[in-house]
Amino acid sequence: MDLSSSAIDIARSRAGGLDCRFEVSRIPPIPPGPFDVVLMLETMLAFPDKLQLLQEISGALASGGRFAFTIEEGLPLTESERERTPDADTVWLTPLEEMLGCLERVGLVVRRQEDCSRSHRAMADSLRDAFAADAEAISARIGRRGLDELVAAHRLWSDWLRDGRVRKFVLQAEKG
Repeated sequence: MDLSSSAIDIARSRAGGLDCRFEVSRIPPIPPGPFDVVLMLETMLAFPDKLQLLQEISGALASGGRFAFTIEEGLPLTESERERTPDADTVWLTPLEEMLGCLERVGLVVRRQEDCSRSHRAMADSLRDAFAADAEAISARIGRRGLDELVAAHRLWSDWLRDGRVRKFVLQAEKG
């Protein structure tokens, strides 16, 4: 599921012969399952109420179904950080222990947990540098303000990942 029809078109084209379903939709709500697998990559950050989302995901998973996702882990942003963060209304950090507790409460058992903060920081740095290098062309398409926000956001993420303010994890859980 994705709100972007073009993202869904790309996913469909790359799925090949996989037996899967694609829908353009906003979540929550999660469509009724049962699903064998739910993936949420680079999106958990945007949901302020993680417990409600996890309850819906768990409810949509078949017994033995898997939920794999990425999460930016850390304490919630301070007011000062919110003022400096572009699109701060989409940045809802969660401490790892809180996320693990939520998963347990909804009947999902963590089978894999990997810290990928270092590689995520390298990607943030690479994107920041690419945006800066191609600033003229990018600002011609999205405007100077859009470019400035992209660069500022990636600079913040890089700093936070370097300083340990934020860590990036991949988690895979299974419904009992």
